[in-house]
This record gives sequence, structure tokens and C-alpha cells, in this order.
Amino acid sequence: ISTFLKQHFSYNMDHVQIQKAISMLQISFSLINKQIEIDSPWILFQKRDLQNLSLVLSSYLQCFALITLYILPIMPTTAKTIWTAIGAKGDINHIAKKYFINNQSIPKDGFLATATKLSMLTVLFPKL
Repeated sequence: ISTFLKQHFSYNMDHVQIQKAISMLQISFSLINKQIEIDSPWILFQKRDLQNLSLVLSSYLQCFALITLYILPIMPTTAKTIWTAIGAKGDINHIAKKYFINNQSIPKDGFLATATKLSMLTVLFPKL
């Protein structure tokens, strides 16, 4: 997801092709969804395979944290809400600056704090 977004989302944003950049985010969500289907976390839960369940759920949340950074320039309020709800470390604007402008890589332990507790979200995109 990281490499895909860094190449395709960034290219489209740099060329002011906002709609194409947004479609790259949608593709990223589809890739994560496909991985969720492959991993079948509900089966891991049923089998009480908590170690692997923890790993896959953590991976999904790390992907969501990364995608949230990419959402920031398009929907800053929504991105900040998601960032807080998933328990990501630090100020999203500061992290985004380090990641995008200073070209720092993703931290080894990702963007989430250890033993992150998720917050309840309100509806982000209400029906019109």
C-alpha cells in the first residue's frame, strides 16, 4: 500500500489530478479489503488464534493510518478524526510533514501506539 500510494497518489496530486488521486485511495481500500478476505480474521477468532488475529488486525490499522495521511490534504477534519480514533501516535500534520516533505520512511513500529485502544467514531460520511 505504501509504495502504491507513494507512486500513484503522489504523482496524481503533483499533476493536480485530484479525482485520479482519490481513485488511488479507493484502490488501496479495495486491496486492504481483499487482504481481509484472504486473512479471514473471523476464522482466526473462531479458532482462538489470537496471535495471528492480533497481527492481521494491527496490519489493517497500520494501513488505515497510512491512508489517513494521504486523506489529510483532501479532507483534513476527517483525517484528524480517523487518526485520533485509531490511536495513531503524534500530531497528524507533523507526521505528514515528516513523511511527505522530509521523505522519512514509515517508522518500524508503524504509526500506532502499542496496545492501541480504538475510539468510537461518529458517522464520517452521512447520507445526503
